[in-house]
Amino acid sequence: TNPVEILVDENNSVIGMKVVDMMLGEIGEDGRRSVIENPKSLHEVKCDMVVMALGTSPNHGALKNSKIKLTDRGLIDVKNTEYDFLQPKKVGTHTDKLEYGYDTCYVTAAYNPETAIPTKDTPLVKVAQLTDSQANKKMTVFSNAEGMQLYTSGYVKFTLGKNGATYTPFCGICFETQNFPDSPNRPEFPSTILKPNQEYNSITEFHFEF
Repeated sequence: TNPVEILVDENNSVIGMKVVDMMLGEIGEDGRRSVIENPKSLHEVKCDMVVMALGTSPNHGALKNSKIKLTDRGLIDVKNTEYDFLQPKKVGTHTDKLEYGYDTCYVTAAYNPETAIPTKDTPLVKVAQLTDSQANKKMTVFSNAEGMQLYTSGYVKFTLGKNGATYTPFCGICFETQNFPDSPNRPEFPSTILKPNQEYNSITEFHFEF
């Protein structure tokens, strides 16, 4: 839905909103469908509070005089920062700088600026490797996805699990191969629109060594 009008009472207090439903329109030259209003869907929603939400796009010009560097792809260069995993290091090394740990999408070597739809010809690349030196175990992740979300469970609350287990903050680590977050709403990202008769072939492999 899309807001049309905020409704207030005689005391100027919010009592509702007029909204209209949205629907997909025609496919544009960029392969994305437009979003248009359904002219027959206008209706009212009762509420007593309205929170304004703003959408933004990155402005790299603001980084020109900063210490932040960009790659030739226009992406933030994380080399020699707490987000740098080009060389092996302990995941918890920078807990002093990252209160909730990592919840970050990394660009993989399978990235293609033209499309985010993997096919049988998209290369399978190494995206991550996790080692437990005490247990002498190693897990290596290969994928043809353009991105990999590293999540270290910093937002997990104290939750009871199966067989009396308790899940706590930083109790696990996730390697989530995926497209870039919010891609359908980010025209600067490769398109995630899957067109009719288009092939989608996503592969992720987990290799274990003991």
